[in-house]
Amino acid sequence: MKTRFLGVLVALASLAIVGCEESPTWLVETNDGPMEITRIVNPKTYEDVSVAAIDQLLLVQGVNLNNVASAFINDVEVVKPTDMTLLNGSILLRVPYTVPTVIDNKLKLTDKQGRTVEAPLEVTVPELVVDGMACEYTPAGSTLVINGSYFDLYNMTPDDGVVLFGDIEAPIVAVNKTSVSVTVPANVPANTTLTLRSDVITVPCPGKYKDEEYLIQNFENKVSDETYKVYYISGPSDPGGEATDPEGISGKYMRYHNTYPGNWDWQSIIYQSFGKRPENFVDHVAEYALKFECYAVKPLADPFVLFNPNGDNPSGYRWGEDASFPTGEWRTYSIPLSETVTLISEWADWPNFIVVFHAAGTGKESYWCIDNLRISKIE
Repeated sequence: MKTRFLGVLVALASLAIVGCEESPTWLVETNDGPMEITRIVNPKTYEDVSVAAIDQLLLVQGVNLNNVASAFINDVEVVKPTDMTLLNGSILLRVPYTVPTVIDNKLKLTDKQGRTVEAPLEVTVPELVVDGMACEYTPAGSTLVINGSYFDLYNMTPDDGVVLFGDIEAPIVAVNKTSVSVTVPANVPANTTLTLRSDVITVPCPGKYKDEEYLIQNFENKVSDETYKVYYISGPSDPGGEATDPEGISGKYMRYHNTYPGNWDWQSIIYQSFGKRPENFVDHVAEYALKFECYAVKPLADPFVLFNPNGDNPSGYRWGEDASFPTGEWRTYSIPLSETVTLISEWADWPNFIVVFHAAGTGKESYWCIDNLRISKIE
């Protein structure tokens, strides 16, 4: 008796499974009548949605929706089956990760008989963000990375996008959501502005390639100082170079590799006149930044560098405690000029730039390289 009862249960379960496989919407009756959209909701909270974001998941509720043949949001089709799933008479769909060309702020469903039903749905499309070049002095023939957001959304791809170095066109070699990679063409002049162009949009890239308009120091004619272990080299094969030193990106750079002795020992490693400065830059300090290229061989940490307008006021910007700065690659570092000193007006009368190295602790190894100290316009 128990065996016969168990067999009945197994048979009923099998019928239920077969029924589910043949009709995934078996809980909701569907006929050949027209479709109807009653609600668009957030599938997690079931709150009504009238404004959606790119790539957002939505649940569309209504009548006869499992008869749907196609779905469009604005003029972009929601592709089946990966982006649209029938679920108990409702449709689970994802807003396409595409910038629409024609915007009507509607969700449009068409059934197998060619009948279309619509519902209002506004989609917010994020703007393309271009932060700038990872390294503004990337050598010709090397890969330059431009950072930002939504590059793939705006078709900055090898097929549809290019980067213009002035009027020199270079194809994009790689792209993802947050970066574009391009090979730097030969013979790009200094102070060149970059432009990104796709079949969707054309935008400028902040900064200048090999920006030297207000160059403070490029270390080409500097003499190494054994006292503080400061060397001016172009790579590990130069006199004073070490096997772990990087190759330079624009001739010589300054390398500091030393263990700090402690006791707030002040090591003045750069004392340099400004040379050309932006006109009246003290009164327009918010418009400018201090820039340089840095290669961190060891992670940046205390001890740190102090940028100073003169020797009498050691209140400059303390740089070097940026734990997020990557090791093993040249990167452009930008510091708003308004943050470098307490009294920016001192630089109006004192045309010198000082870099002092000091720290609070003892026995701490510091190993980094910098090049192309400059003032740059903030864009």
